[in-house]
Amino acid sequence: MLEAAACGKPVIVSDIPELDYAVKAGFGLSFRLEDAYDLAKKIEFLLENEGLRKEMGRKGREYAKDFTWDKIADEYENYLLWIVRTGNNPLGLKGNTA
Repeated sequence: MLEAAACGKPVIVSDIPELDYAVKAGFGLSFRLEDAYDLAKKIEFLLENEGLRKEMGRKGREYAKDFTWDKIADEYENYLLWIVRTGNNPLGLKGNTA
């Protein structure tokens, strides 16, 4: 989904909670899970609404800007530093005790 968003393409996702972020961010529509007819209606709706497709594409590109490799690497490094600094081990991983 992120790749489609970065390319300025709207997405159509099933209505499971894990994919709701695309709808909330404005670059996706959802269809009822396991409902092929509802999916077909959403596809037809987007095909008939060029302005909406373009607007959703713009919102997708905007959303995807937050997911650059540099930004992800910085956030991951900060997370690892937080673990070391606080001694917090959210996954319960055992480190080298030697």
